[in-house]
Amino acid sequence: MDSFYFLFNPGPCLGTFMGGGFSYGFIVLIFSSIITAAFFYLVLGRLAGKHATYGKWFVFLFLNLFLIFLFSMLILSNSVFNIVGGLSAIPNCVWIFSILNATLYGAVFYLIFSLLFNNLSKYSRYIPFNVIK
Repeated sequence: MDSFYFLFNPGPCLGTFMGGGFSYGFIVLIFSSIITAAFFYLVLGRLAGKHATYGKWFVFLFLNLFLIFLFSMLILSNSVFNIVGGLSAIPNCVWIFSILNATLYGAVFYLIFSLLFNNLSKYSRYIPFNVIK
């Protein structure tokens, strides 16, 4: 898992991240991207054409990024690092990993799952691009 997160250098937290931090972050990344893209295309995309806009797609992209950041932070700080003491007790490597996991990898995986789920929506002409149609 550490080769997937090659942009992240955990420094003194490397042993802890190798013990499960990278795996938890990747699982959160995959499940959050699948759930938000599937909800957008399979639920909202089949209700009405009013949801088939670029703006709604970007709203769900930012919702996905927020969920990845939040759950990466909560899972890593509670289960991997066993931190009980508020936000000030969380090490910087957890903050940096959660931000990197949410912004860079979250956007890429949401884009990939959008391409996969795009053709399952009835009103998918306008969101955000359609490669196959």
